[in-house]
Amino acid sequence: MSRAVSSALEGCPTCGGPVDALRSKYVRVMGARVAAFCSAECLGGVARAALPSVMPVAAVVASPQPSLSLSTSTSTSTSTSTSTSTSTKPVSNDILPVIADHLAAPSAVGPRTRPWRRALWLVAGAGVVSMGVAAWSSMRTTRPTEAVAAEPGSTRAAPQQQDIIAPPSPLARAREVLREAQGSRSTVVRLRAAALLAGEGDVPALEILAAITEQGLPLEKLEAAEALAAAGDARGLPLLIATLDSPRRDLRLEAARTLSRLGNPAGARLLSESLGDRERGLSSAEALADLGDKRGVAALEAALASPLPEQRMRAALGLGRTGHARGEPVLRQILADGRYQNGAATALARLGAADVEPKLLEALRFSSLRVEAARALQKLGRRLDTAALAALEADLDLGADPLAQLSAAEALLVLAAPAPPPTPKLPADAQGAR
Repeated sequence: MSRAVSSALEGCPTCGGPVDALRSKYVRVMGARVAAFCSAECLGGVARAALPSVMPVAAVVASPQPSLSLSTSTSTSTSTSTSTSTSTKPVSNDILPVIADHLAAPSAVGPRTRPWRRALWLVAGAGVVSMGVAAWSSMRTTRPTEAVAAEPGSTRAAPQQQDIIAPPSPLARAREVLREAQGSRSTVVRLRAAALLAGEGDVPALEILAAITEQGLPLEKLEAAEALAAAGDARGLPLLIATLDSPRRDLRLEAARTLSRLGNPAGARLLSESLGDRERGLSSAEALADLGDKRGVAALEAALASPLPEQRMRAALGLGRTGHARGEPVLRQILADGRYQNGAATALARLGAADVEPKLLEALRFSSLRVEAARALQKLGRRLDTAALAALEADLDLGADPLAQLSAAEALLVLAAPAPPPTPKLPADAQGAR
């Protein structure tokens, strides 16, 4: 036993004192063997003394550490603190394992915080704060204010009430619909809208009509020319006069009827020549009667005795629309029948019969009838009122049917226009006189 114990005793590499290599708490690897030290001071002394030039400390210890305890003892009283430095003093290979072991061990002051992680938390915190500030500012700016009147003698001004934007009037809305319709792809829609606005002197509408007289279909050209002439534009009448010489008979007669509506007798000869036509004779007779030509009135009166009900009805309507009372009894029969009451009502309104007004107001609800009904109501002196508005305003916003919109807009403009002077009812003995 004594031989075994003595073999375990050896000298301390620092002080040379005896140390039991098997029981010593202070050991380290030196070269190719494990050296035992008698105390922590001797172990630390070797670490300080053995610093030959091998490599700089800065190359090994790059991260700041508060303290490096080189003791392997569990006691904290004998620990040696080594301050980190970026000095280039060389370090021995023997101490590198000790330094590496210390760096791998947890720090005495707790885990390190990585700089990039700290920066990430700072950025995230700043974003949350800015979002909160923005939300708070938005709530302040959109918070409704209480409408509290200023107290008497108070210097605080009462909050101003916001202006209420009134909806456009029916007439303004009608003109808006017409202006929008002028941009339609349909030539028919553009033509009707421009014809209505041209009567109010709308320059873009006049230009649209002038373009149609050059590029439209033959009947579209005539309608555009009529609208130009009715608006006083000099570009309309020459086209109508020139069409009287068209090789197409239907275009010649249409131009003559259009001129008669404008009060121009340039087409009277063509109209008189077609009085014997079975299909177009009565329409030509009405156009002549509208000019005050006795040949047209005579042809309509003769048709009142026709055995054909349709001929009698068309003759009575023609006489009534041109202000001649000879066909009034037939018109009353048509009105009572109910099948063609709108046409009879418009003709009787032209003769000044006020009792047909309810029929005309009812006709305002139908897009195909309302324009003629509005013109008849205007002749009776009926202006724009609640009953007429109720029948027309709904169709102004009916975007699915542009023609219904146009008819409603036209009827509104007609009813809002000043009433024309009353047309005297011509007695039977005065019919045919110019």
